[in-house]
Amino acid sequence: PENTHKSSKASYHADINLLYWSDEEATVEFRAVQGRCSVLYGEDLPESVQEYSNGGPDRFYFLE
Repeated sequence: PENTHKSSKASYHADINLLYWSDEEATVEFRAVQGRCSVLYGEDLPESVQEYSNGGPDRFYFLE
């Protein structure tokens, strides 16, 4: 995970589809936008996290 209290080595064992809350904001030019993504609350997933993540590109979830 980027920008967390965990070291960069922790990212090798982390779920890259899990989103974290942050106060950080970023502005991007519209031409840099490449499409839609899906974001769901982890406890409302219709299937397991692995099945949801493998179900298509750009699928993310959050827990808090």
